[in-house]
Amino acid sequence: MKYFVIIGLLFLSSCCIVTSQDCFCNSPDYKVSQNAFEWIIPYEDKKFFIFEDESGNIDSLKVERISETQICGGDECLGSCETEMVSLLSTKNDEIKFNLYASRSSYVDINVYYPEDKYLSGSFNVDNNDIYASSMKIGVNRNTDYINIFYKNSLNYFGYPIKGFIFTKQEGLIEYTTADNMKWTKVN
Repeated sequence: MKYFVIIGLLFLSSCCIVTSQDCFCNSPDYKVSQNAFEWIIPYEDKKFFIFEDESGNIDSLKVERISETQICGGDECLGSCETEMVSLLSTKNDEIKFNLYASRSSYVDINVYYPEDKYLSGSFNVDNNDIYASSMKIGVNRNTDYINIFYKNSLNYFGYPIKGFIFTKQEGLIEYTTADNMKWTKVN
């Protein structure tokens, strides 16, 4: 009797060894929706965006554009997920790097990455009003064409170089505020 139980368990546990369809699983095959992709369009064929602060200083943010397919899904149900990414890198301050991801069909994630795997970030579903912040200390305001991500308490932003930023669907990043309360505005 023991042998039948062991053989039965081995058979059941091996049902997903060859393909996920063996487990009657429909693996995800996410394509970035047109609504999500529209947040990437301002960066197509661009090399730099120029920003000016309130004192007249100029900084260029270099555009890096990446399209790739990643593995996604649950334990046995793996599939392909299309991801469109943009990184904006300051040419004057290595600590300033914005990232925008369109993935999981209708999600857009925007963040500034800091060392130690910390982010000032927000995510939203372009098809409804769902918005998410990476921490309770972060505020996110959004409508269909605009997102503002910021630290709620302007005195408690952990010493990171960016306190907040604004992206629009039509123009991309249009404004950011640094730790010294300097507002940088897009000029091109």
